Amino acid sequence: MKKIKSYLLVIMLFSILFSCQSPVKNDKTTDEDIKSETVAKNEKPLGEKAKLLKSLRGEHKLVSISANMGANTYNEYVINDGKWIATGSDWSMRRNFEDPYKIRISGSDQKKLNSTKVVVQDDLSILIVCEDKTYFTIPFDEKGMSYSMRKAPKEYSMDEAINPSAIIKDSTLYLLAKDNVSSREVSFTDYVGIEVDVVDLIYNMREKNFVFKVRYEDCCDGADFVFE
Repeated sequence: MKKIKSYLLVIMLFSILFSCQSPVKNDKTTDEDIKSETVAKNEKPLGEKAKLLKSLRGEHKLVSISANMGANTYNEYVINDGKWIATGSDWSMRRNFEDPYKIRISGSDQKKLNSTKVVVQDDLSILIVCEDKTYFTIPFDEKGMSYSMRKAPKEYSMDEAINPSAIIKDSTLYLLAKDNVSSREVSFTDYVGIEVDVVDLIYNMREKNFVFKVRYEDCCDGADFVFE
């Protein structure tokens, strides 16, 4: 009889222990589920711009430059086997656009070219970097682009779709437009030989590349820096 009583007592103790522990475990699970559901409800769905930039996070290296010097000269920079080469062509001095000539690139300019990149950060802000120095920082703005223009874009022969609220149009993501640019801000582009006053940055969704455009405001000089 004593053995039976002891056995029953043990069973009762185990039952009490399990009944006490089970609700605690279930309560923890329920709390976590509630928190997850609350976070999910509070998170705003990503807009088209955010989705695109999220897919582009990381570094995008400079791959080519095309530059116009006035109306008669065209220069091109491309990278070949890790080394940059440049050619020019013009209508003067008995040359034409089908007869290019070589442009010398110094060792210091090779370093600039090799280190120039566009960086999309985790917070979706964008940097333009050369030799580990940041020259432009573009904060993320779901409602538009980084816009700092004294004159209308058409005054510089820029894309007329550029405006403070521009986001995506015709497969182009608009990111930056700025005039009154200081020489220090664009010193990393000095090898192209353009006195830069105006810049803009876009992402070409068809070509899948970033294009940083620099211009001289009073005439025809300009260059496109392409990043992939």
